[in-house]
Amino acid sequence: MRSAQSSVLCPLAVDTNRLDQLPADQADNKLSTRARAAKTEQFIVVVNHAKRFNGGSYIIGPAGEVIMQMGSAPGVEVVTLPLEIIAKRFHQNPLGWIG
Repeated sequence: MRSAQSSVLCPLAVDTNRLDQLPADQADNKLSTRARAAKTEQFIVVVNHAKRFNGGSYIIGPAGEVIMQMGSAPGVEVVTLPLEIIAKRFHQNPLGWIG
């Protein structure tokens, strides 16, 4: 695995939920993606079909935070990843944010 400066792009082909309303009674792909981003201290970009499935593409930051989530309509979103948070959050602490 590379350092926190890398990112992972994940194609997705399932119906999604809003990230601010995760189901409380079941394991959820978005929750595990947020945990994976935090564990590996990486950005994760998840791209989902908007016509075949319900869209909801999203970007998770290296501390598991939601940076952006699209809706169900087809579209293109250009997002500048806040790379400066890596230096602020991780490089000042040699053990990482989980530390």
